[in-house]
Amino acid sequence: MTELNDPHIEQAVAAAAELRREFGIAGDLPFSLDLLELTEGQLGLPVCILDMPSSIAGAYLRKGRGSFIFIQAENFPTRQRFTIAHELGHHRLGHDTVLESYQDVGRDTADPREQQANYFASELLMPLEGVQSWIARTLSGAAPTMTDLVRLAEEFHASPPAMLYRLSKGEYPGVDRPLLDRLWDEVKAGEHLAIADQLGVEHGDDSISQIFDHGPRPRLPRTIDQAAADRVLGAVRAAFPEAANEEPLEAAS
Repeated sequence: MTELNDPHIEQAVAAAAELRREFGIAGDLPFSLDLLELTEGQLGLPVCILDMPSSIAGAYLRKGRGSFIFIQAENFPTRQRFTIAHELGHHRLGHDTVLESYQDVGRDTADPREQQANYFASELLMPLEGVQSWIARTLSGAAPTMTDLVRLAEEFHASPPAMLYRLSKGEYPGVDRPLLDRLWDEVKAGEHLAIADQLGVEHGDDSISQIFDHGPRPRLPRTIDQAAADRVLGAVRAAFPEAANEEPLEAAS
């Protein structure tokens, strides 16, 4: 099991903290910038939001100066944000091309590269200091409930499963392993969805949310075309044979 003081995890967390500093975001605050616009506009990394095979969450394609991020269009914006941050972690940490199933993104994994990308995304969007501060300030030492988890996730523009992953990778007041196991069971049962609906939780109004709600989908930047999308689809199918009969990547006409 990874720990925060593992050297490769410290490297990933430091890289995320450095990126936050580059854009003037304090270490205890939610990530307030438009992640899609920042990734493409300021960091020069094109993001493609496509209907990929259903087993694929995203991909990072490293091609010298022409690297790309690919995101599953069917996912909710909160999930897409974490996946973009995850793929951005691969890019900032110098990793090679990777195609990712849902077991890689925001889940426990034995792959050190995926561990790094997950910790990078968590620290970028849900910084340890900020989450600790919210819990201490809001709950006063009480153990968080599923309702608290939904509210905490909303505060940091994240999904409850992503926030629960964040809680499993640090020390927080009132949070222990039995509580985490219970919350995971409740998330698997979909209890967070009903609570989010009751609370009127919205998924945001940034570029990712606008595309999800209004399109265009698929969404391709000007720097990629159908031929490039086809090459990635070939790599996806080679890496994940079970996806061979699923719906293909499609570029906008």
